[in-house]
Amino acid sequence: MLVHSFLIEKGYNVAYVGIYGSQNYWLDIYTEEYESDYDFKAVIVPSLKDLVNNSKPISTTIEYEWGQIDLKDIRVFTETLCKCNPAYIETLYTPYSIYTDDYKKIIDERKNLVSEMGVFLLKASYGMIKEKEKAFSHPYPSIKDKIDKWGYDPKQLHHIVRLNHLMSYFIESEQYIIDIPNVYRLNLLDIKTGKINLEEAIPMRDNFVWQSKKIIDEYKVEPTFEAKERIIQYSKDLIYNKIKMEEEEYLSECCGAELDNDRCRDCKEMCG
Repeated sequence: MLVHSFLIEKGYNVAYVGIYGSQNYWLDIYTEEYESDYDFKAVIVPSLKDLVNNSKPISTTIEYEWGQIDLKDIRVFTETLCKCNPAYIETLYTPYSIYTDDYKKIIDERKNLVSEMGVFLLKASYGMIKEKEKAFSHPYPSIKDKIDKWGYDPKQLHHIVRLNHLMSYFIESEQYIIDIPNVYRLNLLDIKTGKINLEEAIPMRDNFVWQSKKIIDEYKVEPTFEAKERIIQYSKDLIYNKIKMEEEEYLSECCGAELDNDRCRDCKEMCG
């Protein structure tokens, strides 16, 4: 994955990088009228220098040749992930990703995290739906051309429907489902490309928002936090292992000798 090499060349210690967005749901489009970007989320591990200097954890967006990279320090990323924001839960499920062995422990907790903290996933999904509802016909500069053309932004409507499907799938299976059934996928592609006129789009929006609110009101399962605690510990382990690796590299370079329990085999003293 080129974006992985791109970040390494910039000096980042990358624990995870993966595609985020339409490609994960087979909802990407490449036509003369519409071309999907390739957007990524990336997790990086702070260095010993970052920690010693009490540097603010990185949380930024980098422009890339084919889209954007949402770049986050693992401490920031894990905090958001454990709130079950679907935009971050998605990173645990995409097949288009590269990650370290240590980070795989976090990915392996995905089913436990989602099932134990489903109430947060549902609430976060509904929060996103309300944001899309607000943007549905609001002439923000980035979507004003769509408002002018259709009277609303079809992409916002397709997000509302997709997120409602996500919520419904969770109620049925207690899991996050990334593989949208083909019949729904084709319908979402029609919505996304503006094949639904404004008169149909408004009641469709209102119906799916109402359905989503109903799911929230009726879901009464209390969360548990075992998976969350394990993920937080795994992220701490990742940082510790990175610092340990830096220490070993420093010790091995200070006199050129091999190490034996953090001591130079030649001088038997702690280097540095």
